[in-house]
Amino acid sequence: MQSQFLCILAILFLLPFSALSLLSIKTFERSRTSRTISMPRHASFLRMKSSGGVPVEDLDAFNRLVLNPVTNVDSIKLVFYTAPWCGPCRMSTPAVESVVKKYALTNAVECFEVITDDAPEIPEEAGITSIPTIQLYKEGKVVDMCVGSVAESVLQNVVESVLKREKG
Repeated sequence: MQSQFLCILAILFLLPFSALSLLSIKTFERSRTSRTISMPRHASFLRMKSSGGVPVEDLDAFNRLVLNPVTNVDSIKLVFYTAPWCGPCRMSTPAVESVVKKYALTNAVECFEVITDDAPEIPEEAGITSIPTIQLYKEGKVVDMCVGSVAESVLQNVVESVLKREKG
């Protein structure tokens, strides 16, 4: 009697796991044979509100625009590393957008936005380990950085201090 009970208990315990594995195998087989609609590589820009920065889509563009700029060499380059699924990134977007708007006319600060899912080689090259991260570059070198969700006033103070430090 006790062995029958243990056998039934084992079957009831293992049945859901075997059913799940069968389900996942069927799902995998179906996904291999079904037609999928592929989105462009950088389609996450469509799903996320932009900070107003110039999208940087690959390492070559990052090197050309941020590390070795040809135009606006004297301006500070603000690089916002973000992802569409990142809640703190979405919270930081209005702060970045506001700071970008403030300096848009003076060309003192240029903003670039890196979607880490679309271009993982850029944050890897820049040493980014978590998002959101905001890096400020001057002449191709990082001069300041904010990691995590940032308030507008904090970001404004960081940018102001970098501008003052670089001018004087």
